Amino acid sequence: MNKSTLLGNQVAATLPVNFSRGSGIYDIQPVNKTAASWGEFCAEILGDVSPAKGHAWIAAQFNGTRCSENVAPRNWIGLDIDGTTPEDFAQIVAKLQSCNALIYTTASHKDESPRARIIIELTQSASRESVRLTSERIRLQLSTSAKWDAACDRSEQPLFLPVMGFKHWQFSGQAVAPISVALPVPKPYPTPAVVPHAAAIAVAEMELARTLERVASVPEGSRNHHINGAAHAMGRFVGAGRLDQQSTIKALHAATVSAGWADLQKTLNTIRSAIRKGAKDPAVLVIDNLPVPVATPLPLPKPDTGIYSAADLMTREFKPVQWALQDILPEGVTILSGPPKCGKSWLVYQACVAVATGTPLWAGRAPEIAGDALYIALEDNPRRMQRRLQKVIENIPSPNLARLHCVHDWPRSHEGVAKIAAWIRTNPETRLVVIDTLAAFRDSDPGRKSAYAFDYEVGESLKPLTREFNVSIVLVSHTRKQAATDYMQMVSGTQGLTGSVDNVIALERGKRGDFSGVLRVDGRDVEEPVDLALSLEDGRWTYVGKVDEIERSRERNDVIEAMVTLGVPSSAREIFDAMEPGAKYATVKMRLSRMLKAGEISKSPIGYFLERPTIPPPTSKFQPPTSKF
Repeated sequence: MNKSTLLGNQVAATLPVNFSRGSGIYDIQPVNKTAASWGEFCAEILGDVSPAKGHAWIAAQFNGTRCSENVAPRNWIGLDIDGTTPEDFAQIVAKLQSCNALIYTTASHKDESPRARIIIELTQSASRESVRLTSERIRLQLSTSAKWDAACDRSEQPLFLPVMGFKHWQFSGQAVAPISVALPVPKPYPTPAVVPHAAAIAVAEMELARTLERVASVPEGSRNHHINGAAHAMGRFVGAGRLDQQSTIKALHAATVSAGWADLQKTLNTIRSAIRKGAKDPAVLVIDNLPVPVATPLPLPKPDTGIYSAADLMTREFKPVQWALQDILPEGVTILSGPPKCGKSWLVYQACVAVATGTPLWAGRAPEIAGDALYIALEDNPRRMQRRLQKVIENIPSPNLARLHCVHDWPRSHEGVAKIAAWIRTNPETRLVVIDTLAAFRDSDPGRKSAYAFDYEVGESLKPLTREFNVSIVLVSHTRKQAATDYMQMVSGTQGLTGSVDNVIALERGKRGDFSGVLRVDGRDVEEPVDLALSLEDGRWTYVGKVDEIERSRERNDVIEAMVTLGVPSSAREIFDAMEPGAKYATVKMRLSRMLKAGEISKSPIGYFLERPTIPPPTSKFQPPTSKF
């Protein structure tokens, strides 16, 4: 049998699609909607993505509140796979390729344990009972081993929409004719409805073999439930004449004996009873008086397990990482932490302006690649934003600020994530989104989650956006009050917060007068962590240099000043004693060795000296070298 007859009568359909859209499981007054065509209906589903499961759903239209009595006819069915094997899922996908069908994975989907929802177009609007009967019969045709949620057969039952990170398959074929309630049903067991052909028998025997293999791994507490369901499924094959009743009973019982199950007589009785019940619903569907086997072997696509070999990896080509700020802020979720009033908001505002206008973040850098920037400033107001903006753009000639977007009122948590996704879809050239601050954006109530899980959810909820749109999302946060040696530990919250994001940037106050702050840059796409010295002057950050280079310059200056003060060849100890307090003797010795190697000083048997001691030492004000930062 080919795919075109697998689901019975199929014809082309161009009818509008009626449905309702609700939010939350307790929504009893969903909005009735109509899509002009099946394609428009699928597009609306794929475009209505929820940030988490259990949010948005569709069902039939209702003439009033959502209940079975108010259900209007609809020309589509919705099915829900609660679990199956990758091989069985691939077979289901293959069987649906001849239909107008949409398949999308659920939030609980895993490649090794597929879960998905299926929507199929009908040739005409069907009543609630007709939809239920059609759904039930098509489930039997698609798979007898998959775990189906039969509640979705009802027209009033919510069918939840995709969540972020979902996979989908969409097929353009033919609509399926709904089954009339008055259709003839197969003859009950023991007389098979039809004589099965060899391919159908092979499928039944394969399902029996899989069932016997699974018996050995069933945990003790759920054995009776498992064997009852397995025997019932095999009984449906018995009723269709594909398996022999006594042989199937013996095979199942023998498998339980081999697995060491207790109370074998009770198990045998369960098997016999379940097979008799299953045989009353044979695995054969009759449409227009023609027998249609439930499963027919088809060429199946190789299941996508997500596993790849190292050889395959070396042949793949990846797009380069997109940087909102080159070498500082790559795509992904980034936390910018710092103590209160250290200039974090000034820095992210300056970054948004640089991206939106395509100008350098600060003097000495190349211009940033222009794109849209969204600044969600939850702790500011328009008056303050205007005052700050005037200072930030002061040195930018004729800036075009049309691509910088600001907002001060935004939903929290998952609703906020969904709104960001919707905004980026309408502004596809977005490169940077700033959320200032994290505390005002995340859910204020952790519920029953642990502190770690509550923190980890922050990055996990935003990562799907950065993967889908290749944008940089910055979360502005505070550092903790307790002292810490590692700046990662200074971020307020548990390790779940820093572990859930891609990059961590910390802004610290400068300890000396040459610069106002230190920007510590680190992340998964940052090749090497770096500390940048910055200076905040009248609301605008400027680059001073790399902190390690500045420190080396200071050490060199201090050494030269001490040698000029001494005026004669001196030992390392004498030079150290002549320096300002705070230096370390080991550091001074190492600096003298490096300066000697570089030819900046000379050494005689009695000590180090300057060849031209009359030349004054360099100014203590550090002049930054040319740098990519």
